[in-house]
Amino acid sequence: MKHHVRLFGVPVRVDPTFLILIAVFGYLFFLSGDDPDGAEMFVLWIPLVTGAVLAHELGHAFAGRAFGLTPFILLHGMGGLTVFGARQHRELSHGRRILISLAGPFAGFAVGAVAFFAERYGGFVPETIAQRTLNIAWLITLIWGLVNLVPILPLDGGHVVATALERFFGFRGRRYARVLSILIALSLSAVCLALWEEWFWAALGAILAVQNYRAYRIEKRWEEADPLADVLERGYEALAAENLALARKVADAAKERAVTDGAKARIAHLEAWTALMSNEPVEARRQLERAAPSGQRDAYLEGRVLLATGDASAALEPLTEALEDRSEDEVADALVEAIRLTGNLEPLRALLRVDARIERAGVEPLRRVASGLSDAQAGEILDRLFDYGGDPLDAYAAACRRAADEPERAFTALRSALDAGLDPARLESDDLAGLDPTRLRSLRALVASAEE
Repeated sequence: MKHHVRLFGVPVRVDPTFLILIAVFGYLFFLSGDDPDGAEMFVLWIPLVTGAVLAHELGHAFAGRAFGLTPFILLHGMGGLTVFGARQHRELSHGRRILISLAGPFAGFAVGAVAFFAERYGGFVPETIAQRTLNIAWLITLIWGLVNLVPILPLDGGHVVATALERFFGFRGRRYARVLSILIALSLSAVCLALWEEWFWAALGAILAVQNYRAYRIEKRWEEADPLADVLERGYEALAAENLALARKVADAAKERAVTDGAKARIAHLEAWTALMSNEPVEARRQLERAAPSGQRDAYLEGRVLLATGDASAALEPLTEALEDRSEDEVADALVEAIRLTGNLEPLRALLRVDARIERAGVEPLRRVASGLSDAQAGEILDRLFDYGGDPLDAYAAACRRAADEPERAFTALRSALDAGLDPARLESDDLAGLDPTRLRSLRALVASAEE
C-alpha cells in the first residue's frame, strides 16, 4: 500500500501531527475571536501553511536532486524535513551542502514574493478574503524562511553553520555548532521573554537548546568511543578527491589507533576502496576478507569488489542491498552491470515485491536501473513502479520499452498511463512507432472523444 504522494517527482508523506498542529493554530488565529470571516480563513489556513512548508522543502529537494541526490519529504508536527540517500564515500562538497540548506528558505521567499506583489498590485479590495489570503501567504513564507535561517540546529541556518565548521574542524565541527546553537537558543529565549513576553518563542528556544544539549552529549560520547571517526572521515574525503596517496597515508595512521576488530575492519574498508580505485581488485578483496570476521559490512563495496574480480553473480545480492542503503546513481549503475552480465533479475524482483524496500531504494534509482536493462526487464520494473507510485510516466515508459516486442502489454500499459492522467500528446511520440498504427489511431480517437 502506498503511504505517500508524489509532487514534482518527489515522494511526500504527511504525518497527522502536522495537520493537527496547524489546525490548532488556525483555530487560535481565526475561530477563537470574533473574526466575521473566521470560518473561511480557517479553511484556507491549512492549505496555505501546507503550501508554504512544501515550497520550502521542495527548494531543498530540487537542489539536492540537481546534485544527484534522491529526496524524500516528510511533513510532521515540527514542520518539514527533506531527507536524502546516504552518500558514504562520495559525499557532496561542503559548498553544495550549504546550497541545499539555503535553497529551502529562498524557495519560500520566491513564492512569498509572488503573493506579496499580487496582493499589492492585483487590485484586491482590502480586508476581503482574497486580499487576506495573499497577505497571509506571503507572511507565512517570510516568517518560516527567516525562522529557518536562524543559526540553530536543526534549522537550516544551523546546518549552514555546522557544515562550515565541519569544513575547518572536521568531525568536531558539528559539536562546535551544537555549542553555538545552545548559546543562541538560550539568548533568543531570554530576549523574547524579557523584552516582549513572548512565551511561545521563548519556549521554542528553550526546547531547541535542550535538544542540542542532548545531541551534543551523544556526539561527544560517540567521539570518545570512536577516536577513528575524524581520521577515517579525512580518508574518505581524500578518496572523493581521488587523492589515493593521501587515503593510504590516512589508513596507515589510523592503524596506530585501532584496537578492536571493528576498528580494524573499518580501516580495511578504507584500504579496500583505495585498492579498488587504484585498479587493484585482488587487493581490495583481500582487505574485505580481513574485515569479514568483525561482522561489519559495506554492501556496496562488497558488490563493487565482486564485480571487479569477475564474480558478477555473487555481486547481485550485495548491490541490491546497497541500493536500499544508498539511493545513488553509482549503486544503480553497478547493479545494472551485474544484471547485464548475469541476466539474473531475481534479487531485484525480491526488492520490488515489497513497498517498503522500494521506498528505501528510491524510485529514481530504480528507474535508472530500468533504463540500463533490456526492454523486457525494463518493462517489468516500470510496471511495478507504476503499481507502487501511480506515476503515469512509468506506465508510459513501460509501453515505450515494450512497443517493439510485446505490443499487447504495451497497449495495456499505455491505457493505464492515460487513465492515470498521461498527457494525450504523448501518443504522438516516435517511441511508440513499433505499435500497430491502426490500434494506436483508435486509442487516440478514444481519448479525443472522451475529451469532448
